[in-house]
Amino acid sequence: MTNQDNLQTNEALQNVTTSGDNSVSKADSKKSKKLMYFEMFVMVIAIVGPLTNLPQLFQIISSKSAGGVSLISWSLFALISAIWMIYGLTKKDNILILTNIALIVVQGSIAISILIYG
Repeated sequence: MTNQDNLQTNEALQNVTTSGDNSVSKADSKKSKKLMYFEMFVMVIAIVGPLTNLPQLFQIISSKSAGGVSLISWSLFALISAIWMIYGLTKKDNILILTNIALIVVQGSIAISILIYG
């Protein structure tokens, strides 16, 4: 094999590698776009999730009655949210931290309302 043959072989290999890299980067681009949309969806859920507890709190406060609402359940919900918040802190995951702070506030408020109106 001559030097000219070696150069042509190397150029051919570089072209194959380069074209392979382009297809990989396109696949990565599609994957990162899907991930971006999923992360946006998760952020919406992170906001909506704590809001789903508010009707229970409003019902207790407006009726000034906590009949049939479990103090143990809501206290455990707040405790579990605290554990998830701590986990979020260890992972430096702002979505977990903020969502669970909101849950602790709402669920803790429900537990306190049960003590007041129960």
